[in-house]
Amino acid sequence: MTIWLFVPVESRHQAVEHNKFIKHRYSHQKNVASTGREKAAPFIKRYTTTWSNLVKIEVINNEDPLVFETLVSGVREHNQSALGFESKQPLSVILRDDNEKIIGGVSGCTIYKHFLVNLLWVDKVARNQGLARKVMELAEREAKRRGCIAAQVDTLSIQAPNFYQKLGFEVEGKIPGLTEDHDRYFLMKQY
Repeated sequence: MTIWLFVPVESRHQAVEHNKFIKHRYSHQKNVASTGREKAAPFIKRYTTTWSNLVKIEVINNEDPLVFETLVSGVREHNQSALGFESKQPLSVILRDDNEKIIGGVSGCTIYKHFLVNLLWVDKVARNQGLARKVMELAEREAKRRGCIAAQVDTLSIQAPNFYQKLGFEVEGKIPGLTEDHDRYFLMKQY
């Protein structure tokens, strides 16, 4: 799906250049009333010279690493202009069995003095042995060594909000009814 929008331009030069683009875009069309885009053309010509620019918006229904990296880069640039340069560092602590198969762990990153926990999982065969607590303790120790002052995580009510609270995390927010019977929790722990 593609949507065309009008947005403010930054200078008269941009408006003039855009108006040239619009004239070129619609110059090949004989019947101005044949489709919705052509109907919009006279309005565009009338107003774009002083205040607007045409922007294409797309809905994409598949993963596109280039799109994702472009968006991340834009957010990173904005954050760095406001907060200063900070490099995101991955942080994972994993559990392996005797065959080197991963049977659990925690994975996240540290950035701007915060440990962001992306996920924590322990295989059913290794549960109820205190291993989730152990990997979290080791990850938090490393986060503190890196200068982190807090950790944050979000989890579902069917996952581990009580577990994180036992580790000293406090509920900062709750979104009720994520599904019919389950809520989403946002937790934070100050170091």
